[in-house]
Amino acid sequence: MRSWYRFNLLRRDASWWFSRMRSDAKRDSDARRFLSWLNSDESNAHHMEMMEMVWRLSGELKSDNAVNRVLPLTRPIGSRHPIRRALLAASLVVVTVCASLQFWRLSTSETAFTTLVGEQKEYELPDGSQVFLNTASSIRIRYSGLHRAVFLDHGEAMFSVTKDRWRPFVVNTKFGTATALGTRFDVFLRPSSVQVVIVDGTVGLQPAISSAGESSRIARSGELAVIDASAHVLIGRADLAPILDKRVQHLDFDRVTIADAVAEFNQYSLVALQYDPSIANLKFSGVFKVGDNQAFADSLKATLNLTSTSRNGQTILIKR
Repeated sequence: MRSWYRFNLLRRDASWWFSRMRSDAKRDSDARRFLSWLNSDESNAHHMEMMEMVWRLSGELKSDNAVNRVLPLTRPIGSRHPIRRALLAASLVVVTVCASLQFWRLSTSETAFTTLVGEQKEYELPDGSQVFLNTASSIRIRYSGLHRAVFLDHGEAMFSVTKDRWRPFVVNTKFGTATALGTRFDVFLRPSSVQVVIVDGTVGLQPAISSAGESSRIARSGELAVIDASAHVLIGRADLAPILDKRVQHLDFDRVTIADAVAEFNQYSLVALQYDPSIANLKFSGVFKVGDNQAFADSLKATLNLTSTSRNGQTILIKR
Protein backbone atom coordinates (compact mmCIF):
# COMPACT_ATOMS: atom_id res chain seq x y z
CA MET A 1 0.00 0.00 0.00
CA ARG A 2 2.85 2.35 0.84
CA SER A 3 4.56 1.65 -2.50
CA TRP A 4 1.31 2.43 -4.34
CA TYR A 5 1.01 5.71 -2.44
CA ARG A 6 4.59 6.62 -3.37
CA PHE A 7 3.89 5.71 -7.01
CA ASN A 8 0.91 8.09 -7.06
CA LEU A 9 2.99 10.88 -5.52
CA LEU A 10 5.72 10.46 -8.13
CA ARG A 11 3.16 10.37 -10.92
CA ARG A 12 1.48 13.51 -9.54
CA ASP A 13 4.82 15.36 -9.40
CA ALA A 14 5.68 14.23 -12.92
CA SER A 15 2.31 15.51 -14.17
CA TRP A 16 2.91 18.89 -12.56
CA TRP A 17 6.41 19.24 -14.02
CA PHE A 18 5.26 18.00 -17.42
CA SER A 19 2.66 20.77 -17.55
CA ARG A 20 4.90 23.42 -15.99
CA MET A 21 7.81 22.93 -18.41
CA ARG A 22 5.42 23.30 -21.35
CA SER A 23 3.80 26.42 -19.93
CA ASP A 24 4.50 29.87 -21.33
CA ALA A 25 4.76 31.05 -17.73
CA LYS A 26 7.85 28.97 -16.90
CA ARG A 27 10.98 30.82 -15.72
CA ASP A 28 14.72 30.14 -15.50
CA SER A 29 14.28 29.16 -11.87
CA ASP A 30 11.79 26.49 -12.98
CA ALA A 31 14.42 24.96 -15.26
CA ARG A 32 16.89 24.73 -12.38
CA ARG A 33 14.29 23.23 -10.04
CA PHE A 34 13.16 20.79 -12.73
CA LEU A 35 16.70 19.52 -13.29
CA SER A 36 17.14 19.14 -9.54
CA TRP A 37 13.85 17.20 -9.25
CA LEU A 38 14.65 15.03 -12.28
CA ASN A 39 17.97 13.95 -10.74
CA SER A 40 16.65 13.50 -7.20
CA ASP A 41 15.12 10.08 -7.89
CA GLU A 42 15.86 7.62 -10.68
CA SER A 43 12.11 6.93 -11.03
CA ASN A 44 11.38 10.54 -12.00
CA ALA A 45 12.83 10.19 -15.49
CA HIS A 46 10.71 7.07 -16.04
CA HIS A 47 7.52 8.84 -15.00
CA MET A 48 8.34 11.80 -17.27
CA GLU A 49 8.85 9.42 -20.18
CA MET A 50 5.48 7.80 -19.51
CA MET A 51 3.83 11.25 -19.43
CA GLU A 52 5.53 12.02 -22.74
CA MET A 53 4.35 8.78 -24.31
CA VAL A 54 0.74 9.28 -23.20
CA TRP A 55 0.81 12.88 -24.46
CA ARG A 56 2.14 11.84 -27.85
CA LEU A 57 -0.17 8.89 -28.22
CA SER A 58 -3.21 10.96 -27.30
CA GLY A 59 -2.50 13.20 -30.26
CA GLU A 60 -1.58 10.47 -32.71
CA LEU A 61 -4.47 8.14 -31.86
CA LYS A 62 -7.00 10.94 -32.47
CA SER A 63 -6.11 10.73 -36.16
CA ASP A 64 -6.14 6.92 -36.24
CA ASN A 65 -9.01 5.87 -38.53
CA ALA A 66 -9.58 2.56 -36.74
CA VAL A 67 -10.02 4.28 -33.41
CA ASN A 68 -12.24 7.02 -34.84
CA ARG A 69 -14.59 4.49 -36.46
CA VAL A 70 -15.08 2.54 -33.23
CA LEU A 71 -15.10 5.09 -30.41
CA PRO A 72 -18.25 7.06 -31.45
CA LEU A 73 -20.29 3.83 -31.22
CA THR A 74 -19.34 3.05 -27.66
CA ARG A 75 -21.07 3.83 -24.38
CA PRO A 76 -19.88 3.49 -20.79
CA ILE A 77 -19.06 -0.01 -19.52
CA GLY A 78 -22.39 -0.13 -17.68
CA SER A 79 -24.35 -0.03 -20.94
CA ARG A 80 -26.98 -2.75 -21.22
CA HIS A 81 -26.21 -3.27 -24.91
CA PRO A 82 -23.82 -6.21 -25.33
CA ILE A 83 -22.89 -5.18 -28.88
CA ARG A 84 -21.82 -1.74 -27.75
CA ARG A 85 -19.92 -3.25 -24.82
CA ALA A 86 -18.15 -5.50 -27.31
CA LEU A 87 -17.35 -2.54 -29.53
CA LEU A 88 -15.94 -0.67 -26.55
CA ALA A 89 -13.78 -3.65 -25.69
CA ALA A 90 -12.64 -3.79 -29.31
CA SER A 91 -11.80 -0.10 -29.26
CA LEU A 92 -9.69 -0.59 -26.14
CA VAL A 93 -7.85 -3.40 -27.90
CA VAL A 94 -7.17 -1.10 -30.84
CA VAL A 95 -5.85 1.60 -28.52
CA THR A 96 -3.71 -0.92 -26.64
CA VAL A 97 -2.27 -2.37 -29.84
CA CYS A 98 -1.55 1.10 -31.24
CA ALA A 99 0.11 2.11 -27.99
CA SER A 100 2.17 -1.07 -27.92
CA LEU A 101 3.31 -0.60 -31.51
CA GLN A 102 4.12 3.02 -30.82
CA PHE A 103 6.06 2.14 -27.68
CA TRP A 104 7.99 -0.50 -29.65
CA ARG A 105 8.78 2.08 -32.33
CA LEU A 106 10.07 4.45 -29.67
CA SER A 107 12.30 1.84 -28.04
CA THR A 108 15.85 2.84 -27.30
CA SER A 109 18.78 2.00 -29.56
CA GLU A 110 22.45 2.86 -29.09
CA THR A 111 25.08 3.94 -31.61
CA ALA A 112 28.74 4.75 -31.00
CA PHE A 113 31.05 7.21 -32.78
CA THR A 114 34.81 7.48 -32.26
CA THR A 115 37.82 9.30 -33.68
CA LEU A 116 41.44 8.17 -33.65
CA VAL A 117 44.42 10.21 -32.48
CA GLY A 118 44.78 13.20 -34.81
CA GLU A 119 41.39 12.50 -36.46
CA GLN A 120 38.40 14.88 -36.51
CA LYS A 121 34.97 13.99 -37.90
CA GLU A 122 31.44 15.36 -38.13
CA TYR A 123 28.37 13.14 -37.82
CA GLU A 124 24.62 13.60 -38.18
CA LEU A 125 22.59 12.15 -35.31
CA PRO A 126 19.19 10.40 -35.68
CA ASP A 127 17.22 13.60 -34.91
CA GLY A 128 19.13 15.74 -37.40
CA SER A 129 21.47 17.24 -34.79
CA GLN A 130 25.15 17.52 -35.72
CA VAL A 131 28.17 16.50 -33.65
CA PHE A 132 31.79 17.37 -34.38
CA LEU A 133 34.16 14.93 -32.69
CA ASN A 134 37.62 16.20 -31.93
CA THR A 135 40.65 13.94 -31.93
CA ALA A 136 40.73 10.77 -29.79
CA SER A 137 37.09 11.17 -28.75
CA SER A 138 34.28 8.71 -28.16
CA ILE A 139 30.53 9.15 -27.71
CA ARG A 140 27.52 6.84 -27.45
CA ILE A 141 24.09 7.94 -28.68
CA ARG A 142 21.02 6.49 -26.96
CA TYR A 143 17.82 7.82 -28.56
CA SER A 144 14.17 6.93 -28.30
CA GLY A 145 10.99 8.80 -29.07
CA LEU A 146 11.02 9.95 -25.45
CA HIS A 147 14.58 11.10 -24.84
CA ARG A 148 17.89 12.00 -26.47
CA ALA A 149 20.87 10.87 -24.42
CA VAL A 150 24.55 11.22 -25.36
CA PHE A 151 27.42 9.74 -23.35
CA LEU A 152 30.81 11.40 -23.79
CA ASP A 153 33.33 8.76 -22.71
CA HIS A 154 36.51 10.43 -23.96
CA GLY A 155 37.68 13.67 -25.52
CA GLU A 156 35.69 16.59 -26.90
CA ALA A 157 32.49 17.02 -28.90
CA MET A 158 30.64 20.05 -30.25
CA PHE A 159 26.89 19.67 -30.66
CA SER A 160 24.51 21.61 -32.89
CA VAL A 161 21.19 20.46 -31.48
CA THR A 162 17.95 20.31 -33.42
CA LYS A 163 15.13 21.77 -31.33
CA ASP A 164 12.64 19.32 -29.91
CA ARG A 165 10.60 20.79 -27.06
CA TRP A 166 9.45 17.32 -26.00
CA ARG A 167 12.88 15.69 -25.80
CA PRO A 168 15.71 17.46 -23.99
CA PHE A 169 19.16 16.71 -25.38
CA VAL A 170 21.32 15.43 -22.50
CA VAL A 171 25.09 14.96 -22.66
CA ASN A 172 26.27 12.68 -19.85
CA THR A 173 29.83 12.60 -18.47
CA LYS A 174 31.34 11.13 -15.32
CA PHE A 175 31.38 14.61 -13.74
CA GLY A 176 27.82 15.63 -14.61
CA THR A 177 25.30 16.37 -17.33
CA ALA A 178 24.61 19.20 -19.78
CA THR A 179 20.97 19.48 -20.89
CA ALA A 180 19.67 21.53 -23.82
CA LEU A 181 16.49 21.77 -25.88
CA GLY A 182 18.07 23.37 -28.95
CA THR A 183 21.45 25.03 -28.93
CA ARG A 184 25.08 24.81 -29.95
CA PHE A 185 27.63 23.90 -27.32
CA ASP A 186 30.98 22.20 -26.82
CA VAL A 187 31.72 19.57 -24.16
CA PHE A 188 35.33 18.74 -23.30
CA LEU A 189 36.07 15.93 -20.84
CA ARG A 190 39.32 16.69 -18.99
CA PRO A 191 41.04 14.40 -16.46
CA SER A 192 39.61 16.21 -13.43
CA SER A 193 36.60 18.12 -14.80
CA VAL A 194 34.20 18.62 -17.68
CA GLN A 195 34.19 21.94 -19.55
CA VAL A 196 31.06 23.17 -21.35
CA VAL A 197 31.14 26.19 -23.69
CA ILE A 198 27.78 27.56 -24.85
CA VAL A 199 28.01 29.05 -28.33
CA ASP A 200 24.29 29.70 -28.69
CA GLY A 201 21.24 29.09 -26.48
CA THR A 202 21.11 27.89 -22.88
CA VAL A 203 22.29 24.70 -21.19
CA GLY A 204 21.33 23.23 -17.82
CA LEU A 205 24.22 21.82 -15.79
CA GLN A 206 23.94 19.16 -13.12
CA PRO A 207 26.86 17.66 -11.15
CA ALA A 208 27.03 13.87 -11.11
CA ILE A 209 27.21 13.80 -7.32
CA SER A 210 25.32 15.89 -4.79
CA SER A 211 27.26 18.57 -2.97
CA ALA A 212 26.25 20.96 -0.21
CA GLY A 213 25.64 24.38 -1.70
CA GLU A 214 25.77 23.13 -5.29
CA SER A 215 22.78 22.26 -7.47
CA SER A 216 21.77 22.60 -11.09
CA ARG A 217 22.89 25.78 -12.87
CA ILE A 218 22.03 27.49 -16.14
CA ALA A 219 24.71 28.70 -18.58
CA ARG A 220 23.97 30.96 -21.55
CA SER A 221 25.50 32.01 -24.86
CA GLY A 222 29.13 33.06 -24.56
CA GLU A 223 29.66 31.43 -21.17
CA LEU A 224 32.08 28.74 -20.04
CA ALA A 225 30.94 26.29 -17.35
CA VAL A 226 33.16 23.83 -15.51
CA ILE A 227 32.02 20.95 -13.30
CA ASP A 228 34.91 19.55 -11.29
CA ALA A 229 35.37 16.26 -9.43
CA SER A 230 34.09 17.87 -6.21
CA ALA A 231 30.75 18.70 -7.90
CA HIS A 232 31.45 22.45 -7.96
CA VAL A 233 29.97 24.35 -10.92
CA LEU A 234 31.88 27.44 -12.03
CA ILE A 235 30.53 29.76 -14.75
CA GLY A 236 32.44 32.55 -16.49
CA ARG A 237 33.02 34.13 -19.87
CA ALA A 238 34.22 31.92 -22.73
CA ASP A 239 36.71 32.50 -25.53
CA LEU A 240 34.63 31.28 -28.49
CA ALA A 241 37.28 31.71 -31.19
CA PRO A 242 39.13 28.40 -30.61
CA ILE A 243 35.82 26.59 -30.17
CA LEU A 244 34.42 27.82 -33.48
CA ASP A 245 37.70 27.12 -35.30
CA LYS A 246 37.15 23.39 -35.45
CA ARG A 247 40.22 22.38 -37.42
CA VAL A 248 42.76 22.66 -34.66
CA GLN A 249 46.23 23.80 -35.69
CA HIS A 250 47.43 25.26 -32.41
CA LEU A 251 46.63 24.75 -28.75
CA ASP A 252 46.40 27.83 -26.54
CA PHE A 253 46.88 27.26 -22.81
CA ASP A 254 46.23 29.97 -20.24
CA ARG A 255 47.22 29.06 -16.68
CA VAL A 256 46.49 25.37 -17.31
CA THR A 257 47.87 22.50 -15.21
CA ILE A 258 50.41 20.14 -16.74
CA ALA A 259 47.93 17.28 -16.26
CA ASP A 260 45.25 18.97 -18.37
CA ALA A 261 47.64 20.38 -20.97
CA VAL A 262 49.49 17.11 -21.57
CA ALA A 263 46.21 15.18 -21.75
CA GLU A 264 44.91 17.57 -24.42
CA PHE A 265 48.21 17.71 -26.34
CA ASN A 266 48.46 13.92 -26.42
CA GLN A 267 45.11 13.71 -28.21
CA TYR A 268 46.85 15.07 -31.32
CA SER A 269 50.03 12.99 -31.13
CA LEU A 270 50.76 9.32 -31.82
CA VAL A 271 53.62 9.45 -29.28
CA ALA A 272 52.27 10.38 -25.85
CA LEU A 273 54.19 12.70 -23.55
CA GLN A 274 54.33 11.59 -19.90
CA TYR A 275 55.02 13.44 -16.63
CA ASP A 276 55.85 12.66 -13.03
CA PRO A 277 52.72 12.90 -10.81
CA SER A 278 54.52 15.33 -8.48
CA ILE A 279 54.39 18.07 -11.15
CA ALA A 280 50.82 17.41 -12.34
CA ASN A 281 49.35 20.60 -10.79
CA LEU A 282 52.01 23.06 -11.97
CA LYS A 283 50.44 25.71 -14.20
CA PHE A 284 51.74 27.48 -17.29
CA SER A 285 50.63 29.40 -20.39
CA GLY A 286 51.60 29.26 -24.06
CA VAL A 287 50.58 28.59 -27.66
CA PHE A 288 51.85 25.39 -29.28
CA LYS A 289 51.61 23.79 -32.70
CA VAL A 290 49.59 20.60 -32.71
CA GLY A 291 51.77 17.50 -32.94
CA ASP A 292 55.10 19.22 -32.20
CA ASN A 293 55.95 17.20 -29.09
CA GLN A 294 59.55 18.35 -28.90
CA ALA A 295 58.74 22.07 -28.90
CA PHE A 296 55.98 21.50 -26.34
CA ALA A 297 58.26 19.54 -24.00
CA ASP A 298 61.14 22.02 -24.40
CA SER A 299 58.85 24.93 -23.53
CA LEU A 300 57.57 23.19 -20.39
CA LYS A 301 61.11 22.41 -19.27
CA ALA A 302 62.28 25.98 -19.79
CA THR A 303 59.21 27.62 -18.25
CA LEU A 304 58.85 25.41 -15.18
CA ASN A 305 62.51 24.46 -14.63
CA LEU A 306 61.94 20.80 -15.48
CA THR A 307 64.02 18.15 -17.15
CA SER A 308 63.11 14.92 -18.90
CA THR A 309 64.06 11.30 -19.11
CA SER A 310 63.26 8.57 -21.62
CA ARG A 311 61.60 5.27 -20.81
CA ASN A 312 60.38 2.70 -23.36
CA GLY A 313 60.67 5.30 -26.09
CA GLN A 314 58.53 7.83 -24.24
CA THR A 315 59.60 11.24 -22.94
CA ILE A 316 58.79 11.77 -19.26
CA LEU A 317 58.88 15.25 -17.69
CA ILE A 318 60.31 15.34 -14.17
CA LYS A 319 61.58 17.86 -11.65
CA ARG A 320 65.06 19.16 -12.30
